[in-house]
Amino acid sequence: MRYMDRILIGLLLVIVSVVCLYLGSPQRTGDFDPNPALAYGFTFFFALGFVFMAMGLLGMEDDYPAFLSGFVLFFIVGGLIAVLLYVNGEGQWLLEDADDPRFWQYWAKMAALWPLKLVEMAGFLGYHT
Repeated sequence: MRYMDRILIGLLLVIVSVVCLYLGSPQRTGDFDPNPALAYGFTFFFALGFVFMAMGLLGMEDDYPAFLSGFVLFFIVGGLIAVLLYVNGEGQWLLEDADDPRFWQYWAKMAALWPLKLVEMAGFLGYHT
């Protein structure tokens, strides 16, 4: 697969993710809570699109190392956003709580679901934190 093909597939997946976000949005449905299946679908398609676009932009020849690099890059960005949210006081966790497994579950989930968290923080389409 060529680089441009990977970028186009990634862009199409990101567009599909935005459609999922719109279809499940509280602003469109009128519900206070968004549809969790479509919200997680947004995150899945966005992550897959992110990985494919990274595969194309990194310019690697082989598929597996390119996919792995894009996957790792997604979680690096998620980890960075999770650290920034932690420093800004997101959640009710203190550093003394690091021995609690729920602390690590919360922040690992935050690192994986960072696109949805950014949408919630922006209040886009009626999504609120």
